[in-house]
Amino acid sequence: MKGFRGKVSSSQLKGASHKMQKTEETPYKDDEALILIMGPSGSGKSTFINNYAKEDIAKVTHGFETCTKNIEVFAGSFPTEALPASIVEDYNVPQKALLKLVDTPGFFCTNDDSQTLQKIAEWVRPPKGPPRKLAGIIYLHDMTTKHLQIETKMSLSLFQQICGADAASRTVLVKTQWSGDEGTRTRAAELDGTFFKDMIKDGAVCATIKDGSDGVTEESIVHDILRKDTANRVVLQLLRELQEGKALQTTGAGKELTQSLILLLKGELDQRQFLIFKRALEQLTGKTITNPSRSQKLKGWMIRQFKLIA
Repeated sequence: MKGFRGKVSSSQLKGASHKMQKTEETPYKDDEALILIMGPSGSGKSTFINNYAKEDIAKVTHGFETCTKNIEVFAGSFPTEALPASIVEDYNVPQKALLKLVDTPGFFCTNDDSQTLQKIAEWVRPPKGPPRKLAGIIYLHDMTTKHLQIETKMSLSLFQQICGADAASRTVLVKTQWSGDEGTRTRAAELDGTFFKDMIKDGAVCATIKDGSDGVTEESIVHDILRKDTANRVVLQLLRELQEGKALQTTGAGKELTQSLILLLKGELDQRQFLIFKRALEQLTGKTITNPSRSQKLKGWMIRQFKLIA
């Protein structure tokens, strides 16, 4: 598929319908446009997909205990209406081209984070078939979070290590649950000036969904990604490192996750943070744990998972 370029007015996008459905993953093909959707648990990844499709196709979970556990793929026809007719003709968009929105589990939820990273690694570089290249990446951040919790900061740092600087130009940093009050605007400015700063410098763009009041919607964000030159698909830093022969735990993302877990272990764990590790340990051992020795149990878990901690 050749590169896509062009500009579409918001009037062309208004009211468009996109028939999509959950699908089993198939080997990667060049005529697929894959958009990876990432972000902390509860940031609105499934809601983003449902709003784009204008149909409840992705299960929306609520609360700390109900995190998405697996990578889920939602496929539909490539939205040729997102491109001017001249672009479609010039670049010969295949009639059967597919758009796939890929929902990913959040980190530092109740899942085993090493398994979450392993699932992402196996998705971008499956045991069978070619590695997957992306049309773009969407990272969601919930603006109702008044203070950036340590897990949110770690999740963003891990996201940067998974994607790498080279993928920034195809990354959209989306602020969701925008209320428009002064506090939200202040938090947004701080976010852009700190945690989003490096990615913006490398070419990432920011978008804010404000209930469509300024024309920015899930639809317009996806279509803006597709209007970029998709001939040169994104190769995630994680995929590049795996192709170089690195073990997962020695990639930038693997090291970042390990250091994040060490930091959580060294600091004082509040009840919510402790629940993350308690659940992971239960998944690992298949047993219900009652008041385990946190230091001993958590350190042992990390040794078994990453073999990097003495």
